[in-house]
Amino acid sequence: DRNLTASSYGNRLRRGEDGKINPLSLGSFKPYLKPFRDWRDNGIQSMRTALEDNKKIVAVTADVSSFYHELNPGFMLKDEFNRLFDLELTDEEAKLHRLFITAIQAWADKTPLRKGLPVGLPASAVVANMALIELDRLMEKQVAPLYYGRYVDDFLLVMENGAGFESTEDLWEWLFARSNGLLDWKDKKHDAVKFKPAYLNDSQVLFENDKNKVFLLSGEQGKRLVESIAWQIHQRASEWRALPNLPVDARQIGTDLVAAVQKDGEAADNLRKTGALTMRRAGFAIKLRDFEAYERDLSPETWQAHRHAFFRAFIQHVLVLPHFFDLSIYLPRVIRLATACEDFDHLRRILNALDDLYVAVDKHCAATIKSCPSASSPASSDILSRWRTQIFDSVGESIIAAFPTRLSRNGKTSWQEHMAEYIPPDIETLLNWPIFNSLSGFKEAHQRLFSFDLAHMPFRLIGLPKEMIAQRRLIAKKYVTTMDAPGEVLPDNLIEGISILAGWTRLKGLPHGLLFSTRPFNLTELTVLVKDPYSRSGQNKMQTVVLALRGFSL
Repeated sequence: DRNLTASSYGNRLRRGEDGKINPLSLGSFKPYLKPFRDWRDNGIQSMRTALEDNKKIVAVTADVSSFYHELNPGFMLKDEFNRLFDLELTDEEAKLHRLFITAIQAWADKTPLRKGLPVGLPASAVVANMALIELDRLMEKQVAPLYYGRYVDDFLLVMENGAGFESTEDLWEWLFARSNGLLDWKDKKHDAVKFKPAYLNDSQVLFENDKNKVFLLSGEQGKRLVESIAWQIHQRASEWRALPNLPVDARQIGTDLVAAVQKDGEAADNLRKTGALTMRRAGFAIKLRDFEAYERDLSPETWQAHRHAFFRAFIQHVLVLPHFFDLSIYLPRVIRLATACEDFDHLRRILNALDDLYVAVDKHCAATIKSCPSASSPASSDILSRWRTQIFDSVGESIIAAFPTRLSRNGKTSWQEHMAEYIPPDIETLLNWPIFNSLSGFKEAHQRLFSFDLAHMPFRLIGLPKEMIAQRRLIAKKYVTTMDAPGEVLPDNLIEGISILAGWTRLKGLPHGLLFSTRPFNLTELTVLVKDPYSRSGQNKMQTVVLALRGFSL
């Protein structure tokens, strides 16, 4: 990762000011949002600057098709690849490296594809980044563009149009001539560009032409296009920062949500109009984020009409084909919202809609595995069965995570009426549903998730003053689980900081939810907890706690 240049923005490891990996940071990688914005905004700024200087420019966006699925990690063991770096591995490091790569290959052999990287494994992001390091070097040194940036498998290239390109093929042929054989057409049809360094001879890295976009920009027309793109980006970024406004009329909710899921009519916010799906997701996510804010800050009865209108629109316009596949990643959040607000009647309607959705998919759709040859693909029925199991396991976990610690009287009645007897399809294969037999089993499962900071409600709220969490229902501190012998696996400075924090929050022992916090205290909340913030002792304690929680020193 250290050998990658600044033009590689995505999935970069988190480092301290000294350039070394920070083992106390909250994650292995830099948070994605700022690097993504930098990648996008720097490209737009380079276009704007060039056009202001009256230059004719060409902008290219492209991404690799099925990148993770088509990549064989064995390239990292090849001499052709390792000669690109000035790395000296010890015998122990070389053995660990070899074991890691062969472990991924063994995993791939057990999949229908028999190749590829496991999506979701953090280390896969590093392997994928390294596969395209020669592409970065090619673009930076041989093309010498005004701007080049890559975000994992997406790249954006901006350069002067001095050669007078008139077509997409002209541009690609020009790039091929400067690529030293690394880039070429996949075949004579010219429907895809292939990246083919020697170390990837057993992988397939293709830039499909239906995803590649080339823009020839010049003069006032070019400026207007770039400014339009930038304005749309700014509007959407501002909307993310703005406080949500609850509509006066609940009937507006359904209209807004339908607009958020429509395929047409969205303004472009980037150069690639495959961004229509991204925009649709963003529009829906903004609506959902607003409702989650209401759930945090308002009592359920004060905005019931708006919430119920949202659920009705969600069932009618999202839990249907084909919109569900675009927005399915938001289903767990909607389930948690309904559960936390004790809307069990609408929760049951959502579950019934999921049952109907599965029947529709089974009847009207053929299920295949992306990039998998049809001869080695499992049967469609097997794929659909596993897909259904994953959905309902996720739903079950979401209900457990958001289940109120103490149900209201109306909540208990609603649960008994709508949910107590619900049985999902193929219940014997589901992990999270057996506990639905009793509310006590439910509460125990919720307490466990909450103790590990995996519930809908962040664990840290248990340590804040009651005045700050008046709308919350928290489990009693006596049910919080703690870790035995943490010194066997965690560094001393982390244990020291968490011990101080546990004292501030009046929690006994070292709770899992503080040691492995998924949503740790922020600085504002910590200043409320510290007893003597202006003394040297208080400041030293704050430094120790922040280092343990967030991995940096104040």
